[in-house]
Amino acid sequence: MSSDAELLEANKNAVVENPFTVLIALNRDAQPAVGEIAAKLRELFPNLQPVRDIVEEDTGFGFTLNGSIIVFLRVPGPIPLDPSMEDPTINKPLTAATLNAQRAYLVIVVREREPIQAAIAATEVTAAVADCCPYAIAIYWPAARQFVAPQVFVEQAVKQVHSHPPIDLWIDVRVWQLDDKQHHAAYTRGLRALGHKEFEVRRSPESAKDLRGRLEGLCSYVLSNGPIIHDGHTVGHDADERISILLCRSIHGLQELVLRLDYDEDFRPRRPWWKLI
Repeated sequence: MSSDAELLEANKNAVVENPFTVLIALNRDAQPAVGEIAAKLRELFPNLQPVRDIVEEDTGFGFTLNGSIIVFLRVPGPIPLDPSMEDPTINKPLTAATLNAQRAYLVIVVREREPIQAAIAATEVTAAVADCCPYAIAIYWPAARQFVAPQVFVEQAVKQVHSHPPIDLWIDVRVWQLDDKQHHAAYTRGLRALGHKEFEVRRSPESAKDLRGRLEGLCSYVLSNGPIIHDGHTVGHDADERISILLCRSIHGLQELVLRLDYDEDFRPRRPWWKLI
């Protein structure tokens, strides 16, 4: 990579090889120094190997980290979003007003064929940039279509990425109440980029909180153990809970097949131990 053209070409190839492109919204059209990022990586993740093969250009830079090639490009203007897709989630404490302050964004692309390792490398590098760049105002994880505040991203990345999957950073679990006011529906975004099928729920008698917790638990389970939940399986917190898994077409716009949770008609949400009856 000896020119801007070659850096751009590396970015294109990286997107083809792996979907882990992370975008950092900036309130100033400037990029952090690669030396600052390298130092912050050593500070936040002391067990990482030092960055190597550093290349710097006017519009970006790149290096290798633990065998993964990391490419950075700075682009003027706000982060572009596909209007044909669902609106992204803006996680608190971020607000739409914060995103309106965008003046540029930094593209971070990881060239790593194994998706979980790509996600880990993307998380580490993004946390380092977010922590050392005063212009960073939001992190956008395209695979999940969600924005996360820089300080939240850094805290969760440091705490979780080397112990268990940081579900809140990698996966967006969307839950909403149905018209009958007694059931909820839900789906996940982000699992597909990690090599797994997304989960969907058409109709659940569980509360929004419990349904979200169930899906987050399933996401963590498959990311830690591999794609071991299949069509025809049943899942539940114990032997008395039997929720069927169905491999089927998505009802929420995905082209790929999804794993849908189907609740029996006689399924009853658990009562908390403290609830009066």
